[in-house]
Amino acid sequence: MPVFDFSTGAFTGQVAQLDDKIYNLPLRRDIVHLVHMYFQNLHKQSYKRSLTRGDVSGSGAKMRPQKKSGRARQGDKRAPHLWKGGKAHGPKPVDYTYPVNEKLRLLALKTILSARLYEDKLILIDTEAIEYGKTKFLNEIVAPFKQDKLIVLTPFEVDKNFEIAAQNIQNLTHVNPFEFHLPSIIKNDWVFATVKGLQELEMLIENKEANLYRNRKVPREKMPFDSIIKPAILRAEKKHDHFSEDIIKNMLGKEDWEDEEKPLQLFSGTLKNYVKDVQELQKASA
Repeated sequence: MPVFDFSTGAFTGQVAQLDDKIYNLPLRRDIVHLVHMYFQNLHKQSYKRSLTRGDVSGSGAKMRPQKKSGRARQGDKRAPHLWKGGKAHGPKPVDYTYPVNEKLRLLALKTILSARLYEDKLILIDTEAIEYGKTKFLNEIVAPFKQDKLIVLTPFEVDKNFEIAAQNIQNLTHVNPFEFHLPSIIKNDWVFATVKGLQELEMLIENKEANLYRNRKVPREKMPFDSIIKPAILRAEKKHDHFSEDIIKNMLGKEDWEDEEKPLQLFSGTLKNYVKDVQELQKASA
């Protein structure tokens, strides 16, 4: 794929090799729609709640006898069909989020990247760095696209001039590979990706795919951008117990697996008594 200069738009002479496993997938509209609705409903909740017959004020006793009153039979005063009664089928708090497997989310991301590449709306640039941190200077660069919405995939370390200049441009957004999701691609018309940002995105996708099948007790390998990701995300990724650090890691690094003769250590009083009873039985039978 040709690499263009971001400031001038000229071809730099470089050609980037894209992975067929990411950028050569058929369009699955069902998966893209499912994941898009997943992000739309993520953390979406409704808090409206009406008062039912158990919430409104009023006695729970029967209003009048069942018979011999000449009037309609009634229960308590809080029935939904009476004045000041509770709502029968009113709104309730609802959580609209639903789970989607990470395999499907990764597949939807790779599918939409393949679709943008097929539509020639995925443009690869050498770097996002610009000479001046001025909105006017950056606005002249993106002026040929007029009112089209643009998204720029930058590496984790963003150029400061570009970051300052892009603050006041409404139709231009920039994200790092960790924030690059399906809705951000669908909402924008053009995708500009830097060479380094695209490499880090592919590295992140490979890491997520490897996490699906790796042993959770074994810590994952360190990535080049671990020091740049937010500390909260790092804590979630590096979370592991002492079992993985003290036992599994030592077992994997151990070369000789000869049986070591060590005395049996008993820590439980019940187990000690059980062993004593067994030894006494063995002595008595001998």
